[in-house]
Amino acid sequence: PVMVWRGLEDGPVLGITSAVHGDEINGTGAILRIVDEKPFELRRGSLIMVPVVNVLGFERHSRYSPDRRDLNRSFPGSANGSLTARLARLVFEEIVDRCDYLVDLHTAAVRRTNFPNVRADYNNPDCHRLASVFGCEVIVDGKGPEGSLRRTAVEAGCPAIVIEAGEVWKVEPSVQELTLRGITNVLGELGM
Repeated sequence: PVMVWRGLEDGPVLGITSAVHGDEINGTGAILRIVDEKPFELRRGSLIMVPVVNVLGFERHSRYSPDRRDLNRSFPGSANGSLTARLARLVFEEIVDRCDYLVDLHTAAVRRTNFPNVRADYNNPDCHRLASVFGCEVIVDGKGPEGSLRRTAVEAGCPAIVIEAGEVWKVEPSVQELTLRGITNVLGELGM
C-alpha cells in the first residue's frame, strides 16, 4: 500500500520509495519502521511512502517484473506499453508527480553488497543539498541511468536522490538505522 503521513502544517511533500527492484527490501523495512514506530514528529508537509513499488517483482523475489523488464529503466513509462511500462507510468503519475522531493531506497544486486552511499546529480542544487545532509560517507555524483526513477524525477522537476546500501533479500538493522537517520536529516533540512 501507499502510506501518507500529513504534518500539522502545510509544507513540502517528500516521497520515499523502496523495492523498485523487487528483491531490494532493506528500504521496505525502513519505511515500515517509520510507519510502525513514528521515530520523529512530522510538523510540516507530508510523507508519501511506498514500501514496495515493484509488487510483482517483490512477490516473485525478483529484481525484475514478470515480463523480465527492469522497472528502474522504464520511467516515465507508457499507458499503452508493456506491463512494466504501465507500472512505471502509474507510479510516476500517482506518486512522483505529487512530490516536491524524492528519496529512492535501493540495495546491491545479487551476490553483491553495497557500502552505504547516496547517488545524486550535483548539477541540481536541491539534489546536492539532499545528498549532503543525508549522512552517508560516500556520495556518487551523476544523473543516473536513462529511464531510472531518480533521473526521470529530476528531469520532471522533482529533486531526487538514491540510497544504495546492503544486500538483496534482507532487511538489515544497520541499514535501517542509517536510512532512518538519513531520512530524519532530510526532513530537518526541509523544515518538516
